[in-house]
Amino acid sequence: MVGAVGVHDLIIVDTPDALLVADAARSQDVKFVAQELKRRGHDAFRLHRTVSRPWGTYTVLEEGRRFKIKRIVVRPKASLSLQMHHHRSEHWI
Repeated sequence: MVGAVGVHDLIIVDTPDALLVADAARSQDVKFVAQELKRRGHDAFRLHRTVSRPWGTYTVLEEGRRFKIKRIVVRPKASLSLQMHHHRSEHWI
């Protein structure tokens, strides 16, 4: 939930990946935010927490240097192939 009180002419965009609050007159300036994230080496400008694939979707719930926790949703009658990672082990629950 996002709440705003006593403000005018704002654009508020809330997604699972990010929250943007901007003056409506400066909505095109969001590109400068993306450029700055890219300049600083932040993955947010190109990676999304939820990713669609032909078999369904996955959402990255938590990530660290040597681990990644994903919630995987497989469409009915779809399947995924078993994959091996060299940087971490996989555990399916």
